[in-house]
Amino acid sequence: MTKLRTCLVLFITSVLCLVEVSWQATPYKEGKCYFEGKFYEPGENIYTKRCSMWSCIKTNSTHTYMHEKRCVRPLVQMGCRRLPGKEGIYPKCCPRFLCP
Repeated sequence: MTKLRTCLVLFITSVLCLVEVSWQATPYKEGKCYFEGKFYEPGENIYTKRCSMWSCIKTNSTHTYMHEKRCVRPLVQMGCRRLPGKEGIYPKCCPRFLCP
């Protein structure tokens, strides 16, 4: 039973580490986020070439921020193989791991 609990904890930890999140304050103008030279509506998602997704978030009537989600390497057991992500946008482009 102890081995089963240990495996379950490792599995849950690995799954929780599949996404990394960050925030970036952005200039606010006319109710939109200004990010990388363009304006975006609150709730709009922007997909980047480096396999990440940014979302425009309105915090109040004068401030917005960009919320980023991207792939990270999960904690995996020895012997696992890293498989490249599929073509496409986040999260399909994230690498996968095959474990014995």
